[in-house]
Amino acid sequence: MEKGSKDRLQHAMETQNELGQFLAQVPKHVRRDHRSAKAIRRRIRDVWGDSLDVLVGLFHESRDLGEQFLQCEYEMAKASNDLVFFATMHLHANACLVTSEVLTLLEAGFSSGATARWRSLYEIAVYAAFIVKHGPNTAERYLRHAHIKDWEDTPPVEKLLTTYGGEGFSSQEHETIEALKTRLLKKYGDEFKGGLGWAKEACPKKGGLVFKDIAEDVDLGGFESFYRTASHFVHPNWKGILDNEGLPPDLKDEALLAGASEYGIWMPAMLTARSLYGATASFLSCRKDSLWLQRLVCLGKLVEHTSLRLREVRDSTATV
Repeated sequence: MEKGSKDRLQHAMETQNELGQFLAQVPKHVRRDHRSAKAIRRRIRDVWGDSLDVLVGLFHESRDLGEQFLQCEYEMAKASNDLVFFATMHLHANACLVTSEVLTLLEAGFSSGATARWRSLYEIAVYAAFIVKHGPNTAERYLRHAHIKDWEDTPPVEKLLTTYGGEGFSSQEHETIEALKTRLLKKYGDEFKGGLGWAKEACPKKGGLVFKDIAEDVDLGGFESFYRTASHFVHPNWKGILDNEGLPPDLKDEALLAGASEYGIWMPAMLTARSLYGATASFLSCRKDSLWLQRLVCLGKLVEHTSLRLREVRDSTATV
């Protein structure tokens, strides 16, 4: 056997041995991870348990109200083709899904991840409020804008599929997507393209429309500073790494956060309570029924109670 062949064989054997050693360590790593996660959950439970329970209660009340509203109003909304109802119905369901993700992250000690997911929840609440405010035309544009996204996503998705040996879209699929795009642009104009093209008619602006514009249009721009902070956790910004609230306050300049932590719970929990309420309020108010508006008043009181409980824990732990 030539020397080059021997070297390659030796390298392959060493690599196989290293893989075997790694796999042998997996059970130990898993046990260690489970112990660490259990310890973090216990510490969070000891400090934040009661206040997070109230947030969980708010989540279930919001979801239950949405389900009750859906059952009572769906048939009438369907008969009248109430597009505002259908748009906010889906947005509210999505808000509940994201809230459950936030709760899971908070209870596991991932406050920056929870804040990043709240960012999506805030966007949901803003979209829902914007659609309710501007009515059926905006709801229709929002629902149909998915076809524009399909058209925009087709080239990169097809490239990915074919790069890895899959099949691209058929000519019929291309024609269908192109025909839908053409019909929509003919009806709504070229401004319908782009991420917020669906909102441009209701919120005209010289230049490009950005999310901040529609948030301010529905008086939810006051969360802008929190939204910016959350964006630092979505993107690998240096500020987000250094200013992570999951770091202990006395170790921010000395420690590196590379896992779960019991710190930083308050902000994403408080923001989640308010944005979930916003999405729920938009859904329940889209049919203008006084019965549901009264239920919203009660839910609003629960939001304030939840925020108070979270703030009390934050203030008490700040002095420890």
